Amino acid sequence: MIAFAALFARRYLLLMTVQLLIVVAFATLAVHYLYGDASRPFWSLAPFLDQRDQLLPILVAGAAVACYSFLGFDAITTLAGETLNPQRSIPRAIMLITLSGGILFILVAWCVQLAHPGATFHNTDSAAFEIAGNIDGDVFVTLFMIGLVFGQFASGISAQASASRMIYSLGCDGVLPRLLGRLGRFTTPVNAIVLCATVALLALMMNVTTSTSFINFGAFLAFTLVNLAVIGHYYLRLKRRGVWDTLRYLVAPALGALSSWWLLISLDRTAIMLGSAWLVLGALRLLWLRLGNKRLALHAEGDTK
Repeated sequence: MIAFAALFARRYLLLMTVQLLIVVAFATLAVHYLYGDASRPFWSLAPFLDQRDQLLPILVAGAAVACYSFLGFDAITTLAGETLNPQRSIPRAIMLITLSGGILFILVAWCVQLAHPGATFHNTDSAAFEIAGNIDGDVFVTLFMIGLVFGQFASGISAQASASRMIYSLGCDGVLPRLLGRLGRFTTPVNAIVLCATVALLALMMNVTTSTSFINFGAFLAFTLVNLAVIGHYYLRLKRRGVWDTLRYLVAPALGALSSWWLLISLDRTAIMLGSAWLVLGALRLLWLRLGNKRLALHAEGDTK
């Protein structure tokens, strides 16, 4: 698994470099486009100062979908077993990626919104291509398509690596069938990878909003539960209730849980239904395991008597 992770890191670095160059070119051309039109204020803060009614629900609905762009940081934790000094490296990597990614997305979105104000497009699912064509013509649209292919490929590899690593661990622990906890010829979790790829094919039957919302359902639910777990462990169980501890272990996680839950219920309705069904299946699997362990414990107790 360590060799697999090292190989993955080297290949992924090349893909990320290509993506970053395309993103920088996109923002640069948007700025150049602004310079060519004197009617467009270059340093306008208009994208951040929308005064329309019902702005908050619009922002929440948009954030519920756009949050998909920020979810890559959680994939880092699944490779903690292949990381040197994970207690130190993993938290730092999560913070670095979240902050740098957030800053990059805000700056690019700001430049693009100034170059193409409003939200009117021929097709919202291909809005980026329309903007790319406006700022630099068909040649850049082609380059942007190449960057998109690299980006989707890199995203797919990251999702496969992180999800299959987690499924492999669950298979080793017996939470999932043991077949998923086996390594293949090249010390990779082949069975887990095949399962991930099979489930991923469901995206072919979904539109962009539903597919991203389906992924976000699991993320928002996990974020909500993680924040509640912080409150339960530190504030209630360990009774860390000083002023600073109250802010860290009650106020901050409570706000995090509420915001995550708000984003969750703002998702696409179809995604909520699919996510809920997936959650029920997981709960039934957990109940089956608990009952099975209880039966084994009772059977072992009977044998000792």
